[in-house]
Amino acid sequence: MKIKSNILVVDDNADVREYIRDFLVDSGYNVLEARDGVEAIDLINENLPDLVTLDIMMPKMDGFEVCRRSKADKKTKHIPIIFLTARSDRESKLEGLSYGAEDYLTKPFDCAELTVRINRLLPGPKSVIEEEYIAFAQFGDRIKVVSLAPDGTYSFIDEENNVHSIFYIVTSAILELQTAIDELESLINDPSAKEKDFQIFFERYPNFILSDHYRAAHPHIVLTNTIGKSLIPDFVLEPFDKGSLCDLLELKLPQSKFIILKSNRLRFSAAVMEACAQLREYSIFFDEEKNRKAVFEKYGLKAWRPKMLLIIGRKGRIDPFSRRKIEIDHPNLNLTTYDDIIEKMRLRLERMKQGRI
Repeated sequence: MKIKSNILVVDDNADVREYIRDFLVDSGYNVLEARDGVEAIDLINENLPDLVTLDIMMPKMDGFEVCRRSKADKKTKHIPIIFLTARSDRESKLEGLSYGAEDYLTKPFDCAELTVRINRLLPGPKSVIEEEYIAFAQFGDRIKVVSLAPDGTYSFIDEENNVHSIFYIVTSAILELQTAIDELESLINDPSAKEKDFQIFFERYPNFILSDHYRAAHPHIVLTNTIGKSLIPDFVLEPFDKGSLCDLLELKLPQSKFIILKSNRLRFSAAVMEACAQLREYSIFFDEEKNRKAVFEKYGLKAWRPKMLLIIGRKGRIDPFSRRKIEIDHPNLNLTTYDDIIEKMRLRLERMKQGRI
């Protein structure tokens, strides 16, 4: 028996609420509605919805404040929030995401696109299994995990109906990592996926871009120089060692080529060189002491001549020796492909299954 997800739609415009409500109900969701920020806070606390779509400009309390309060409350901070607003400026988006919102969609929007965003943030379909038990059954000298019904019949848990001589222990962490890997693979293979989709994914799963050197990935920190120009790197990576300095990470699409053959020699592509130039501009920003001081006072982060990390493209068939030769020409650049990330996380998943992590 399927359980419908509960979605709270918050908007002071009744027509917008009706448009979203009708579409979501037809798509199989339960929908609650709030017409202002104060009513939204009450409904969030009382009902603990699975997801909230949130307008920004509303009477009594704006969406930013609703998001801030929701994310500051231990009881409600886990609830995903999608801003739906006519404010399309980048500053509004960054402000919304800075309060902890998971996504941002500009009006007018297509409800089909909204449903895609919702499905990415909600867990898989929930179900209630009535009168079913998980049991260990012995087949000869082997043990098998089965699903046991009240009438005594059973079915094998795995699809292959094999009898194994070992136990498989699956934790919630393993399931979460497997789901995240599957989601990233789906994004990588989706030609319509945009850079912001990968940005949102890595904000939700920062471990995919963190190594043993970094404790946190800070998204879209605004770096404002002396002439008022704002630079916004995709991520600032904060090291574990408080005495060390932060590094910068930029995202490009997996469809982007990162290596080309030019004059019978393999070289980094124009997309990589453009990203390098962009990262270099961020790096130069930290050469100014006043800029470093401003970032530290505002975010508590220290950086100078940061290392430049770039995620772009797929591995393809290039051999590791050729890739290393190209990388030697750009010693300040740490380039990772999306396939590299998937392979790293699959290895981590296998180690978790084996109890080695």
